Amino acid sequence: MEKHDYEASWRGRLHQTRERPIRRRNVVDDGFFSWMANGARFTGTWEMPAIEACSSTKIPLGAVPFSQLKKRLPGDCIVFFENDPLFADALLGADKFLASLREAGCCATPDCSVYRDMPFAIQPANIYLSRLWGSYVQSQGIASLIPTCRWGDERTYEPYLTDEPVAFVGLPKKSMYWVGTYGLCQNRENRRHLEAGLAAMIEYLQPRTILVYGSMPHSVFDPHLHKCSFVLYPDWVTRCHSGIRREASRGLDAVLTQGAEETNRG
Repeated sequence: MEKHDYEASWRGRLHQTRERPIRRRNVVDDGFFSWMANGARFTGTWEMPAIEACSSTKIPLGAVPFSQLKKRLPGDCIVFFENDPLFADALLGADKFLASLREAGCCATPDCSVYRDMPFAIQPANIYLSRLWGSYVQSQGIASLIPTCRWGDERTYEPYLTDEPVAFVGLPKKSMYWVGTYGLCQNRENRRHLEAGLAAMIEYLQPRTILVYGSMPHSVFDPHLHKCSFVLYPDWVTRCHSGIRREASRGLDAVLTQGAEETNRG
C-alpha cells in the first residue's frame, strides 16, 4: 500500500499507531540522530542540514520503494514514497544500509510525512530528518543522491516565521529532485497545495529536472513545462500491474520528452 492510499492524515496515523503499536528505538534515544549530524553543514535560519547537488545527471530508469529493495532492477532509483514505518529501519539505521545504497547506485532522500493537520512543529522536524539522512549518506560516499522535496500547507512552501520556506531549505539549487504526487490529486484542497507548492519550489530552487512519482495532472504541471524537465514514474502498484518496471514515462508532451532526453544525454 502506498502512503496516501490509506494513511490519509497525521491523525489517522495516531489512530493506526494505537491499534498496532510498534516497538522501535525512539529518535530521542539518539538525540535526534546526533551521530548523523557529525560533520554536517547547516544552512539558513532553520539550520537545516545541507544536501549537495547530485553528482550525476543521468535519469533513473525506474523507481523502486525501499520496502521492495530486493525487487530492484538495474537502473532503478531507491525511493521512499510509502508509509513511514516501511522505511523506518533505513531512517533509524542509515549506516546499516550503506552497502545496499552503494550497490543500487542511486537513491532518493526519505519522504518523511508532512501532513497539513500535523502540529507545525512536527513538520520542520520531519523535513530536518530527511535532510540529515541525505547529508549523512552523502558524507559516506553515496554521491548519486537525489533529494526528495515534500511540503504541506502554505507555512512550509512560503516564507513563514523566517524569510525562507522551510520545505526547500538545505536543498541545492538548479539540480534534480524527486516529487511524490501519489494521493495528492484526489480532492480540490490537496491539488491546490500541490499546485501552489510546485510553483513555489520551481521559483525558489530553479530545478533542471523534476522526477515525479505518481501522476502529473495537466492543470498542475503544464504551466511549468517550459521551465524545467519532468520525468514521470508510475507508483509501485501501477508498475507491477502494467509490467512497466524499468522504463520511465517521460512527460506529458513532446516538449517534456525532449527535455528529459537531453538531461539523460548529459
